[in-house]
Amino acid sequence: MLETIQKTLIEDIHNVSRNLAPYLDESIANIGARIDIFANNRKFGHLDLLASIYPTTKQLLGEDFFDAIAKDFIAGTAQASGNRHEYGGDFARFLASHSRLEKMQYVGEVAAIEWMHFGANLADDAAAITIGEIAAKMEAGEVFGLALHPSATHISCNWNALEICQAHQKLPFEGIELQASKSNLLCWRDQDDEVLFSKISDDFSNLLLMSQLKTNFGVALSEAILSQESSSETSIFQTEFAQLTDAGIFTISKEN
Repeated sequence: MLETIQKTLIEDIHNVSRNLAPYLDESIANIGARIDIFANNRKFGHLDLLASIYPTTKQLLGEDFFDAIAKDFIAGTAQASGNRHEYGGDFARFLASHSRLEKMQYVGEVAAIEWMHFGANLADDAAAITIGEIAAKMEAGEVFGLALHPSATHISCNWNALEICQAHQKLPFEGIELQASKSNLLCWRDQDDEVLFSKISDDFSNLLLMSQLKTNFGVALSEAILSQESSSETSIFQTEFAQLTDAGIFTISKEN
């Protein structure tokens, strides 16, 4: 019964409905108004939450415009669980597809970067594997897979969105020129609990997307190396892999 009441309350708050009323004491006056208090708290609470997660996005849009668009998002997006930190993950996609931001597509990318940073801070801990440990496993003939650290995510950008974020974090803000610039961006929290960003090559991004990576790293690595067109490209890819691995982006996969 308690679960039903809690679920109904959440639905009432989101849908501004009154389905909870039958479960409440009929002698209590103004049940509807009391439910409205919860609904209003939800709206403004989620607005404050989005503003705290997406400060640079708010700067780019301006407070009034940000609030208006955020309220549109809140009106159509329920909180899926009791954990408020899971709310707002779809805000970047919402911005990217919003008709009023058709000529400001970079805003959605900036928001995606801010969500990556937010999520990396809250992600579970996990032991990272080093390039030396990987080499030892391969020399021993072990078949193993690699998974991204729980804090790690990667996206593709069409604008200099990372530079825009970084520029707005410096005070006083000195301005930055918007530039069309395709890149792959990786974010993770290292073993010292510092959230880091790195631009990664197309080849490394493709490696992260290989299904074999989680089950047989040796096969995935071989395919990635064979896709290189020259020995110099192979060397560059191997260096990138070693540096990022030692920066703490991988753990041992549990799927192999």
